[in-house]
Amino acid sequence: MVHDSDIAATLMNRWDMAGDARETTFELLREGKLQFASERAVFAVDNAPLGRTVEFECLMFEDGSRAVRLVNCDTARALTPWSSVAPAIFR
Repeated sequence: MVHDSDIAATLMNRWDMAGDARETTFELLREGKLQFASERAVFAVDNAPLGRTVEFECLMFEDGSRAVRLVNCDTARALTPWSSVAPAIFR
């Protein structure tokens, strides 16, 4: 079974690799009629230089699946690829 987050993660990762800045990945998902909510949380990294943080980004879809990624909040803002998480994990 393919979940909304599988489709979204694939689209967003391909969009990010293409580097097309005409619209955001979220706009791309909305254009494709994928319904989702977005949450972000910022965490301080233990034993790291002052001010070093990591951001956790999560998109929650109507089918219960989620797409997640981590963002290193240093000046380079390194991103991990989006990953899909099946809904059964959250029940």
